[in-house]
Amino acid sequence: MQKIREKHKPIAKYFDDASIGNILMNYDSQIMEKVLLHFADKGVAAIPIHDSVIVPIEYCDECGEVMKSEFQNVFHQNIEVSGSYTEAMRYNLNRINHIDRSSRCIGLELDAIADGILNNWG
Repeated sequence: MQKIREKHKPIAKYFDDASIGNILMNYDSQIMEKVLLHFADKGVAAIPIHDSVIVPIEYCDECGEVMKSEFQNVFHQNIEVSGSYTEAMRYNLNRINHIDRSSRCIGLELDAIADGILNNWG
C-alpha cells in the first residue's frame, strides 16, 4: 500500500477516508443524470452502464461532449479528451469479426466494444 501512496501522492490523503467513495459516486450520478436527461429530452435511447452511456452510434460524439460539459458543471474545470467517440466505436466494431452488424444485433457485443473503447480512449 505504501508504494501506491507514493505513486499517487496528490490523492494519497483520500485513501483512508471512508466517505470519499460515496462522495465521488454522488458526483458521478449527478453527471450521469444530466447526460441521461439530455438524451431523454431529445427522445434518444441512452442506457447507463456504470459510468458509461450507450447511445446510438450517431450520438456518440454528442454524448462525449455532453459528458465533458456536465463534468465541467460539477467540478468547475475542463477535462481533456481527444479523438472521436464515433470513430472509436466504428474502429472497435470493425475489429469484431463475429458481430452481426444489422441494427437489431448491434448491441450484442457491448462488452467487447466497451473494452475496446477503454483500451483506446481510457
